[in-house]
Amino acid sequence: MKNFSIFCFIVIFILAGAFGFYLLVNYPEIKAEKAIERYYKALIKEENEKAFEQLKLYDTHPIGDTKLSNEEALNIFLEKIEFLKKEKYQINKFKIVEVEYEDGHSFWHHIEVEGVINGEPFIIKEVATMVNEKLIIGSSEDPFVDYRNGRMEIEF
Repeated sequence: MKNFSIFCFIVIFILAGAFGFYLLVNYPEIKAEKAIERYYKALIKEENEKAFEQLKLYDTHPIGDTKLSNEEALNIFLEKIEFLKKEKYQINKFKIVEVEYEDGHSFWHHIEVEGVINGEPFIIKEVATMVNEKLIIGSSEDPFVDYRNGRMEIEF
């Protein structure tokens, strides 16, 4: 009987740990933070296709979608990145500074981004949120944000 009690305790402990791990991995805020980290780290390392994979694609407004195929959208994103390179724009660092909640389930992340434009250092703040497991870089102090986000209709 004592061995059975120990066995039950171990099984319950393992199941509780597995359930806790499942919640941790699938928690929406953590998923968003992981996408944010993948996006900014990819931009820093110039792994532009990895950054692109994180983004929600849209033509003019993030509520909508894009009419472009994924391949066409990738080509436009890479053109936008080339434009940033010509402007000597580079992101060097980022930090998630806050998660803000609105109604108990809606949330967005406040991010501080450090970089250089034409040799001049900058620190800007922006907001990112997730829609259908894709990242939207929302309000930003960065005048070049549309050249690195999911917006596809843009003037060069």
